[in-house]
Amino acid sequence: MQTLDSDREGLIKMKKALKQIHQNGTNHVESEVLLSRALERLGNGSLSQEPELAAAFLKFAVVTKELSNLQRTLIHYRMPKYDYDSLLL
Repeated sequence: MQTLDSDREGLIKMKKALKQIHQNGTNHVESEVLLSRALERLGNGSLSQEPELAAAFLKFAVVTKELSNLQRTLIHYRMPKYDYDSLLL
């Protein structure tokens, strides 16, 4: 009985940890999207004064946006989202 209780505790902790990892990953992706938008605005705003610097900001915005899209896909489709409740019967 003690082994079952410790297994149950372990599964509950794992479930909480996976939820937290998923939430943190989602928050990180949202922050990267905001960074990409800010870089894009910065690049567009400085196009007339510093075209080379503006081009660098715009390129960095594109790279950041692409990486955040890839990470979003990774989090959405590859994170283990097992239903641990069924194991806790």
